[in-house]
Amino acid sequence: MRSDAQVIEEVLAGRREAFAELVGRYERAVHAVAMGVLRDHHAAQDISQEAFVAAYRGLAALRQPGSFGAWIVRMTRNEALTFIRRKRPEQSLGELPEMAAHEGNERLDDRAERLLQAVMELGEHEQTAVVLRYFAGYRLEEISEMTGQPLGTVGAQLSRARAHLREKLERERLEEVRR
Repeated sequence: MRSDAQVIEEVLAGRREAFAELVGRYERAVHAVAMGVLRDHHAAQDISQEAFVAAYRGLAALRQPGSFGAWIVRMTRNEALTFIRRKRPEQSLGELPEMAAHEGNERLDDRAERLLQAVMELGEHEQTAVVLRYFAGYRLEEISEMTGQPLGTVGAQLSRARAHLREKLERERLEEVRR
């Protein structure tokens, strides 16, 4: 398999169709990051497409072609956050991969909604690692490559994120019991 840098070199040399190889490699990650932020399938698809278009247009400015994965993930997250700032508050939640809404209902069940909200309150790096691992199903090695973080750092981010999530959800559960 060719490296991202090799594919980017081809694209910049005029072989635009080579960009499809990068899209194929990162479309799941990009969509998962967008879904993790937006919680709306259709909006996530739109943002994913916008992120790839922006990446294609900005490819020549990418200083380290080997870090394309981390770059496109950051770009997607930023695009999704910008979308949230612009969107109407009445937009509903969509379906989440591996956390499907109840049949006939586009909203998540309460438990899934609380978990997703807790994930969105994590720091940027922990949030990205959780979304890529548990929502998009990437292996640690793949996340490491995409984000440009060492494998041990990704593992530590996931460990901290699980501890934070466990703690937060347990606190919420205890508050509910007290009511």
